Amino acid sequence: MLNSFDSCIKTASSGVFEGITVNLGLWDTAGTELILLNYMLCSRTLVKQEKYVFKHPQPKRPRSIRIYESHIGMSSPEPKINTYANFRDDVLPRIKKLGYNAVQIMAIQEHSYYASFGYHVTNFFAPSSRFGTPEDLKSLIDRAHELGLLVLMDIVHS
Repeated sequence: MLNSFDSCIKTASSGVFEGITVNLGLWDTAGTELILLNYMLCSRTLVKQEKYVFKHPQPKRPRSIRIYESHIGMSSPEPKINTYANFRDDVLPRIKKLGYNAVQIMAIQEHSYYASFGYHVTNFFAPSSRFGTPEDLKSLIDRAHELGLLVLMDIVHS
């Protein structure tokens, strides 16, 4: 089963490549790092994930809202792109401890150019794969709800 995180090329019986390739460059060829799977050349191993089941309900609306705005990728103290899992484990507890009752996650949609800060959207219906899987994001949201934090998503329609 293929997912949005896999870059694939469909090969026709004529041997001509068809379809759109997301992560392959103009001069890239199907080298040894690609695998053949049901007539699809895929650039990464396919891992089926179990569907995430939420454990905690969304918190009730507070009388007043105190919003902590954050960018997942830029939330690490280290010089690296942070992940949904690290944000869940390291940043959410700090947001709660500081007295906020909501977190606004900035630039969450899939985007091709990281330096755009997430505002060059390539897929309005997919969370950014730079930070982890959709299930990782769901786990982050579930943990925020467990801590009593509302989650707001900064959606860009440009």
